[in-house]
Amino acid sequence: MKKLKKMIIVFCILLLVGIICVGLIVTHNKREREKLGEKGYTQYDLSERDLFQLDFYADITIPEYQQIGRLRFFEKNKYNRDKDKFVLVKGDRTDAFVDKLNFALYGEGRNEVELLSVAEKYGLSKDNQMTAEWILSNPRAFVEMRYADRYSVFDSCLTPAEAFEELD
Repeated sequence: MKKLKKMIIVFCILLLVGIICVGLIVTHNKREREKLGEKGYTQYDLSERDLFQLDFYADITIPEYQQIGRLRFFEKNKYNRDKDKFVLVKGDRTDAFVDKLNFALYGEGRNEVELLSVAEKYGLSKDNQMTAEWILSNPRAFVEMRYADRYSVFDSCLTPAEAFEELD
């Protein structure tokens, strides 16, 4: 009987310690998330998803992101959000993609209403078309346009070889 009481007491103590540990871990993780908040990379506060969109479509990225790979970059810089350290640069395919996108938006017979409204919001038009430099200085606008793309205009600007190359 004494042994059973001791086992029940030990079990209760272990259960209580376990509950306290779980509570501390959850609180610590919540504080870490609040501390980081939604702060992103570069001076434009780009999220991981935003950086992926820029890299996949426009070949615009942070050099270190390209060198060590996407997953290792985000793991390494999880708590380092020094905005001056992360600078966007254009790649080899950027100009070709921008040309295709401009044609898709402003070419004859095109009428992508949602995309054009977002583009106009940022001062783009048939006379003032997007350039690689514009994307570098307005990455948030580019990403917003990408998310407004309901009819896969961005996807149509990639050649099949580029799309498969990016997935490797």
